Amino acid sequence: MAAPASHVRRPPWEAGMNILRDWGFEVRCGLEVFQPRAYGVATDRLMARRFEEIWLDPEVKAVLAARAGYGCLNLFPHLDVAALAAAPNRPA
Repeated sequence: MAAPASHVRRPPWEAGMNILRDWGFEVRCGLEVFQPRAYGVATDRLMARRFEEIWLDPEVKAVLAARAGYGCLNLFPHLDVAALAAAPNRPA
């Protein structure tokens, strides 16, 4: 689970993740999903790196965003699109 746009509150997140677990999925996420963050280029770079780490992990079969929003657009300039596209088990 990634939270590229902004953090989420744990109780609603847990409710949603419990549904995914009931469906048989293993759910993983980093602490940044729950931590408020400052806005700016440094945070955008950090969230882009975190997304890449999740996407490139060969054990991860799907990546879901905890929230969507304007913050996601700020990640694009910082993503290594070639590495993401070349990842095994990912659509090209």
